[in-house]
Amino acid sequence: MTTLRERPFLSAAAFAALLCALRLAYASPYAASWDAVDFALALDRFDLLAMQPHFPGYPFFVFAGMALRPWFGGDAVAALAGVGALAYASAVWPMYALARAALPAWPAAAAAALLQASAYAGLAAALPMSEAAAVGALWWFGYAALAAFRSPRFAVRLLPAAAFGALMGIRLSYVAFGLLLLPLFVREWRSSRLRACGFLLAVAAAQLAWIAALVASEGSLGGFWTLGVEFARGHFAEWGGAATAETSPPLPSRFATLVFRNWLWIGVCGGSVWSAAALVPVAVAALASVAGRRGRVRVSSSDAAALRWLAAACAAYFLWALFAQNIDKPRHILPLVGPALWLLALGLHRACRGRRAVFAAAMAAALAGQLFAGLRLLDAAHTETPAVVQLHGYASERLEAPFQLLTWEETRVLGYLGAAYPHKRAYTFALAEEERRARPDRRTYVTGKVVEGFAAQGVDVASRFVSVATFASNAIVDPVYHEITLYEWKEEEEALRPTD
Repeated sequence: MTTLRERPFLSAAAFAALLCALRLAYASPYAASWDAVDFALALDRFDLLAMQPHFPGYPFFVFAGMALRPWFGGDAVAALAGVGALAYASAVWPMYALARAALPAWPAAAAAALLQASAYAGLAAALPMSEAAAVGALWWFGYAALAAFRSPRFAVRLLPAAAFGALMGIRLSYVAFGLLLLPLFVREWRSSRLRACGFLLAVAAAQLAWIAALVASEGSLGGFWTLGVEFARGHFAEWGGAATAETSPPLPSRFATLVFRNWLWIGVCGGSVWSAAALVPVAVAALASVAGRRGRVRVSSSDAAALRWLAAACAAYFLWALFAQNIDKPRHILPLVGPALWLLALGLHRACRGRRAVFAAAMAAALAGQLFAGLRLLDAAHTETPAVVQLHGYASERLEAPFQLLTWEETRVLGYLGAAYPHKRAYTFALAEEERRARPDRRTYVTGKVVEGFAAQGVDVASRFVSVATFASNAIVDPVYHEITLYEWKEEEEALRPTD
């Protein structure tokens, strides 16, 4: 039986604690995206209608941030990053325990260390976002499900129900992993209808724990429902980047972006050539072991069933990420990064059966690659000024008043930064033109995302907008707004006039 006192696990736990301390020390000091600002503002006042945070509320993540905030000197951004770093580090135990279902103790500890060292997960744990906390909770949910598969006791079967409630209270978009509850319900149904009903009630009660709090914050169930419907409509039809949105790229392009850029390059390799080079031999050995059926893994029937359903849940989430999530944001594939690294470690161990030194060397190289990539990302998140913050500094110090700035999502961050100049979100060219003409005494500036939107509406942007400055930051830390170009809106004849 796997226990917390096993020396291999203690080594992995010490490593996880060290990484956690590093991520806390190098956490990003910026709320530089719409979502990050939503979370930061929620720590001051929880209000779904004001998008503090946005629907569905992420209550457990926000409440954890509120609880930790005093320990971070009142800094909301640092507290939110702290929640992610601590939650992800705590998952070292379920990572190890799940690996022990198919690996000996020391290889399982090496696999857990590799998962904890994940460069992209480490970056997520240093940002004021909910992904790292949710992935940490997801590993605990997987561990609870494994325990329920192993045990005939009804009380143990309730653990994944509670863990799934906690997961949904942190991040609702991981709902596809609820597929793990289905075989547990079927088992209860076959043995006792009464216990099956009790299991369903436990699942429902765990969800009500966070839903009831949100309904209370909205004042009524009707208000909460209306807000949810409006959010879903916007997510799937407009700004959410789902496959159903009008601006979504073709499905083959979405698939290629999700798999090769988001999952493999950024998620698994951390966007680093060195990390990728270290993982290539591991991947080749893992694939060779599968193709040659070398070193067959022996697991109990209950563990095998749990692992199969875990794989099915991962497949379900992949489809969710493909069709319902924004592929411009690689963070949505984060739940599948850990399983990919876990499978690589398992495949490598199968290929190196009887060659412990080879396994240790390959895992050490993979670990070093992840650490190298992760440290670079942490440094970028901690020291580089996000492009939108650079834009704010430029507008505050360099642009001659009076002026107004029309943006897309950047306006949310500018408001959080306390911008003293007029700024607002531009939805259509017609409304923006009306806004500009209503203030003829002010110069009008727009950001690149606004110009791109106008171009998509059929506007001749080349004859109206002149580039003023460009701001850039790390493309993995800021995937959507890592490059922002500021334009001045001119009359057509002014824009076309050559400059010296």
